[in-house]
Amino acid sequence: MAHGLKIAAAVASLALFPVAGSTASTLQTVYTFCSKSNCTDGKNPGGALTIDSSGALYGTTSGGGANNDGVVFKITANGHGKWKYQVLHEFCAKADCADGAGPFSTLVIDTAGNLYGTTLGGGLGGLDGTVFELTPGAHHGHWKFKILYKFCSQSACADGMEPVGGLAYAGQSSGAVYDGVSPLYGATQSGGSQGHGAVYELVEKSKSRRESVIYNFCASGGSCSDGAMPIAPVTVDAQSNVYGTTFQGGDADDGTVFELTPNAGKTEWAQTVLHSFGTLANNADGVSPAGQLLLGADGTLYGTAASGGSGTNCPQMSSGCGTLFKLAPDGGRSSFTLLYSFCNLANCADGTAPEGNLLVNDTGALLGTTFGGGATNSGTAYSFKTGLGVLYSFCQIGPCSDGQSPEAGLAVDGTGNLFGTTTFGGGGLSGGVVYELVP
Repeated sequence: MAHGLKIAAAVASLALFPVAGSTASTLQTVYTFCSKSNCTDGKNPGGALTIDSSGALYGTTSGGGANNDGVVFKITANGHGKWKYQVLHEFCAKADCADGAGPFSTLVIDTAGNLYGTTLGGGLGGLDGTVFELTPGAHHGHWKFKILYKFCSQSACADGMEPVGGLAYAGQSSGAVYDGVSPLYGATQSGGSQGHGAVYELVEKSKSRRESVIYNFCASGGSCSDGAMPIAPVTVDAQSNVYGTTFQGGDADDGTVFELTPNAGKTEWAQTVLHSFGTLANNADGVSPAGQLLLGADGTLYGTAASGGSGTNCPQMSSGCGTLFKLAPDGGRSSFTLLYSFCNLANCADGTAPEGNLLVNDTGALLGTTFGGGATNSGTAYSFKTGLGVLYSFCQIGPCSDGQSPEAGLAVDGTGNLFGTTTFGGGGLSGGVVYELVP
């Protein structure tokens, strides 16, 4: 077995940073995208929502807006059961999309209310991606947009390109708000010195951000045993160790879980593959992880793989319907535990293709979404503790007016209300929705 990993047989108790939450069974649509002509309000959100201390929701759409290259939006409750929607920035507003295009990322918010995110495209040459910041003006009426970094600024894109996954910081998993000055971390799905992606650090210096690559994937060449193509956001612990997944590479070229450990001066980083996917019989451990890892209070990592697994009702000829797993990091002795294989229920009623982030509620249950499966094969929201329960199956109302195919996971506000986005659905134009799950 690769890297000496021990595969645990039992499901241990979940020692996580809990967030208040309850089992939800109904859905309320907060906003339907493409509500304006030509979808100038945005369409097809791919990232999870970010919620501030007042309960306002922030997010991005990969398309729509005045230039059809995505928007940053804000949604606030008006106190009468209705919501106000506001576009904060429309991408590709500058020539050659120098301000970025196609944001798929979840936003980071700091203690001053500033927002940080990434775009998959735009920037230099209109293709390579950016990191941006939005700063609120008085009464949050006008927001100032600023590019913090444009990828492919170095020869042969050695600094990385296409940062699809967004940003992370130390303390994020515990719910701590970003302080606005400590390092931000992310991954690019391509570029880097080997062309197979990189992990980078953004450090504030003289009121600007300096980017440096802390790891280049496929460092050994050949089969990329250290991983390739990281598409999910990374996760950072209090000691600045960086954890993440790659969609490809590893011993079976089915993706990895990795750890980056800095030296005392953070001038060098050592990479360790904690698990290579597709190394169990019939890919039972999963294939192609796409979601951000959740870091528990005890250091355990929780995540999903978008395919693989041993779901007993997964369609014939399928490459697998996805898995939910946990991993106790310990270098080459890391302990990997398969928690659940999706499509265990008839007609995949429990969902397929989990791709988004995970949360944990105050009962210790993991909460997430699947892109497919469910009652109408349009995705689910689920809860897992000792077994899996479906919180909601999408596309049960009219022409999918309740949404379809949630690519991102859930977000929780200060009172335990759960919110999310679907990439499609929402009526005839299928631009997606923002929803709330209600007990």
